[in-house]
Amino acid sequence: MVPISGENAIHSNINLPHSSLLLLDKIENYLVNPEVSAPDELPQHYVDCLVESYSNPMLKERVESIIDTKGWVISDGGDIIPF
Repeated sequence: MVPISGENAIHSNINLPHSSLLLLDKIENYLVNPEVSAPDELPQHYVDCLVESYSNPMLKERVESIIDTKGWVISDGGDIIPF
């Protein structure tokens, strides 16, 4: 068995929810910037995190509250779009 530390901890599913929450916090702070006005102005890894987290029932409401501040929604196709 491989111990969960260092590099292995980064790739462990055990740490996934915690790392997702940290990244969601980062995204939320990033969106405070008024210069970000369109979803395509987000770094791709932020988009990926939002879409992935949105599919998690425990994180969906958090994602909605983050993107709602910009007037965005996640479509059925997994794209972040203005509403």
